[in-house]
Amino acid sequence: PAGSIGLKKGPANASCDIFYIKVSGKGGHGAHPENCIDPIAISAYVLTQLQTVVSRENHPVYPAVMTVGAIHAGKAPNIIPDYVEMCGTLRSLDFDSRVKMQDAIDRIVKSCCEAMRGHGEVTWEKGMPPLVNSDEVIDGLAAAAAETIGTDHIITVKNPSLGSEDFSYLFPEFAPGAQFRLGSGNDADPNTRHGIHNSRNTFDDSCIETGAAVIVQYTRNFLK
Repeated sequence: PAGSIGLKKGPANASCDIFYIKVSGKGGHGAHPENCIDPIAISAYVLTQLQTVVSRENHPVYPAVMTVGAIHAGKAPNIIPDYVEMCGTLRSLDFDSRVKMQDAIDRIVKSCCEAMRGHGEVTWEKGMPPLVNSDEVIDGLAAAAAETIGTDHIITVKNPSLGSEDFSYLFPEFAPGAQFRLGSGNDADPNTRHGIHNSRNTFDDSCIETGAAVIVQYTRNFLK
């Protein structure tokens, strides 16, 4: 709700990396698959094996998600294409798990394709690291919020989000830090409740005053 903030200690948002996979084979007529190396069949095998990255490669206490969002190949029903392209996103709340799963995707794509006489290539677009809030900064924000908007307007965020946030670039590498959620909904206007990435969403502008008050008070307390 507008007028409130949300606080979460520890991991709050996931890393976000984009991968592009190209599976190459040997195209030809669909009536003579014995003369071809079918990249579509290989890609189907690769796609199913990639599902083991989170379920079998990642430690279950560290939430993660891998989604293949696009796959493209061929133009005709009776022609085996030369290659298949797919792309997806990998997200993790743990720094080490992020690297381990990236390595697993590289290994699975390469090995699966080779096993079926094809060739697999993975290209990475390395994105945001996990966002891990400092307990000390969260405690400071809670104190500042209690002085400005009141403790009844402080919401404890139970679960982290597997969404990503580029604010994570700033800490802990440069300094301790934390992100707080800023409430922007109200009961009078249902369009304030759609959430992010929705064109119908309307933000309650009073949230700006709430956020500014908490940040200013935190700064005053920090500087004593």
